[in-house]
Amino acid sequence: MTDTACHTVEDGLADPEAVLNNDQQAWLPPPRGASVPLGAACCAVAVVAMRTLYRFRVEGRKYLQTPGPVILTPNHSSTLDPPTLAAALGYRFLSNTRWAARRGVVQGNPVREFVARACRMLPVGGASAVAMGAAVLDQGENLIWFPEGTRSHDGQLQELKPGIGYLLRRFNVPALPVDLDGPYAAMPPGNRFPHVLQPMTVRFGRPFYARQVPVASDPAEDAERIAAALQSRMRDLRPDYD
Repeated sequence: MTDTACHTVEDGLADPEAVLNNDQQAWLPPPRGASVPLGAACCAVAVVAMRTLYRFRVEGRKYLQTPGPVILTPNHSSTLDPPTLAAALGYRFLSNTRWAARRGVVQGNPVREFVARACRMLPVGGASAVAMGAAVLDQGENLIWFPEGTRSHDGQLQELKPGIGYLLRRFNVPALPVDLDGPYAAMPPGNRFPHVLQPMTVRFGRPFYARQVPVASDPAEDAERIAAALQSRMRDLRPDYD
């Protein structure tokens, strides 16, 4: 088993498999067997639930035609964020897409792990998080990456972690900014049950590339600059952010 503590972020970007241990690498193959129809069923449930229980709308869908792989970077403020985004993307797009998810969400018991694998989720966290994202992009798959790192507790966009900057700096792939407007009002952190029949809007923004940001000589500084520029693009998708 690899000790990720002795590797740098740059190591994980250059050679993800050298950084990821065997348990982590086991999450990378695509779903097989019974997990394939289960993943499709979970997506169908999300689509039906969101379009039935909410006034659901998608803006900027044309940007999903951007040649991939792409990194989708949604804001994160509610447990409803993943099903909301899944309903907007649909199964065809998601069948070549991986979700980066907190380890505690996807791991812990066999049933949870089976469902997570079926839905193409990957456990990320700590020193190996960027390596896991790099492995997905190396496979030619799209990646859903919540760049704030954790849920916002006030619904406002938080400062982005530099991990997304490292990924965009290393790979010549576009980031698609995503604004999930409605999940926080429907189910903010701490609520056990959602409010229904409310507006739920998913906005996809124009593709963003790391090359749009002036580079520095230091990778860490580059990553922070790229993340800050992407944050500005995400903020522009919703005028009512403070």
